[in-house]
Amino acid sequence: MKLLFTRHSRDKIEESGGAYSGLSQFIEMVESAKNKDQVMRNSEEIGEDRYLYKTKDGLRVIYSLTADEHSHPTAIVISVMSRKDY
Repeated sequence: MKLLFTRHSRDKIEESGGAYSGLSQFIEMVESAKNKDQVMRNSEEIGEDRYLYKTKDGLRVIYSLTADEHSHPTAIVISVMSRKDY
């Protein structure tokens, strides 16, 4: 599966100075998934086409699932929050 980041989420990750190290767990899970069902199985639906993934270290990743022009499933990270953010 492909993985993209919104400008907001990318900026927040860069500004964190490594505080979001648990994000690698989410990235590995998405990149190794064969389809969106494998990604969704580890997440909770929080709105229309919005999902919440919680890492072992308390990081919360809000993302959306879509498909690109070639129908390849793609996860788009909308927001990332550490424990201090929520």
